[in-house]
Amino acid sequence: MWIFLALIVVGAAVALVAHPILRPPTAAFSTEDMRQQELADWEARKESVFRAIKDLEFDYRVGKVSAEDFQAFSARLKEEAAQILRQIDALRAESDLALSEALEAEIAALRKTQRAGTVKAASASAPPDVLDQALEAEIQRLRRRSGVATASCPRCGHRVGSEDRFCAQCGAPLTSI
Repeated sequence: MWIFLALIVVGAAVALVAHPILRPPTAAFSTEDMRQQELADWEARKESVFRAIKDLEFDYRVGKVSAEDFQAFSARLKEEAAQILRQIDALRAESDLALSEALEAEIAALRKTQRAGTVKAASASAPPDVLDQALEAEIQRLRRRSGVATASCPRCGHRVGSEDRFCAQCGAPLTSI
């Protein structure tokens, strides 16, 4: 009797351990999920470097770090921060491009539907210019909602997002945007 009970317990333990290994893989992460995770990782790195810069400046002010060391470490940290910001901008640009492509595909499908004559009677009677204006207004609304960069740097003309405070290309402050 004890042997039978022990075999059941061992079998249950083996099944519990083997189940995650032997089960078929679940749905894979989508490309957008991976982009968002990568962006979150870069944002965390950015915060870490910014914190290190602040700590270095504090240590310099209180006299823990010499002027030569401060200059060397500060330059290194600022270069690393600039590289991280460029990477974040590149990832956001990819997301913006994917969103723009999706919007353009949706617009093309709507226009194709309109040409095929399957548009509702109310919109079919509207002139094409009115429909185009409505589509463009919807595109602008979606871009504003998704944070797609619509502004540019006043100094170098690089595209910047609405949440950016400095241009990633030239470093100019964007307080006026």
